[in-house]
Amino acid sequence: MRQLRMTNPVFRARWDRGWTQGELAEKTGLSRSTVQYIERCVSRHNGGRTVPRAGTVRILAEALGIPFKVLRTQLNDYEREETHEDN
Repeated sequence: MRQLRMTNPVFRARWDRGWTQGELAEKTGLSRSTVQYIERCVSRHNGGRTVPRAGTVRILAEALGIPFKVLRTQLNDYEREETHEDN
């Protein structure tokens, strides 16, 4: 589990800044449980991983100082890698 979280781009960016999930939640206005969910990227609907909505990615990108398109691409790549490994 720890290995997967380390490859998640939101987790990695938060960790690099020395922020807790609570601090990222405060900076974004998201709940801490939402930040946890995004870092796990586990869809409750289909049992697979999913990328957060564009608006949520934009909020995270702004707080983390990462261009939106870069974070969105990283999350899409992460989702594809994890889905591929699960098959």
